[in-house]
Amino acid sequence: MTTSPTAWSWKNSGAATPPYVASSRSRWDSSQKAIVGSGPRGITAFLVPTGAPGLGRREIHGKLGLRGQATAELALDAVRVPSTARLGAEGGGLRLALSTLAKGRMSVAAGSVGIAQGCLDAAVAYAAGRQQFGKPIAGHQLVQQLLAEIAVDTAAARFPVGKYLRDARVATLYEGTSQIQQLLIGRALTGVAAF
Repeated sequence: MTTSPTAWSWKNSGAATPPYVASSRSRWDSSQKAIVGSGPRGITAFLVPTGAPGLGRREIHGKLGLRGQATAELALDAVRVPSTARLGAEGGGLRLALSTLAKGRMSVAAGSVGIAQGCLDAAVAYAAGRQQFGKPIAGHQLVQQLLAEIAVDTAAARFPVGKYLRDARVATLYEGTSQIQQLLIGRALTGVAAF
């Protein structure tokens, strides 16, 4: 398989340990001066070895987030790889990419819950340490309410929300109002009673 003679560029995880996974139209037809294969079935995934002629890699620095993940721009210019480097069937590259995305979404969701927990921990620590009007801001009802909302949302994100949604709705109707429950959660998080 060969990529187009013109350079392709895109960003990927750019890990320092190749080979790289790339997707391309199945092959370059020099007689037609075009890449053969159209639509989703014309895309094939393959591994590109590090030393492949025409492969360029430029690390990307100064990103907004994910600074701990190596990200690079890859440029492929008439890169040739053997058919043995193909991943899956010819024309199955889009299906492979979409299945990889579906699996990756689980990692993104788990990472997002971790970020939310980190934000909650930082907010609780700040509220306990910041003094306003002669007491920690954790002792104010609104601050406790906001902390409680973050805590509830973070805890809810750890479970299949759809399954528990109906039962959770009932929980807001008994054993005290939602506002009282928020104050109780705020007190439990900060150790300071706001009522």
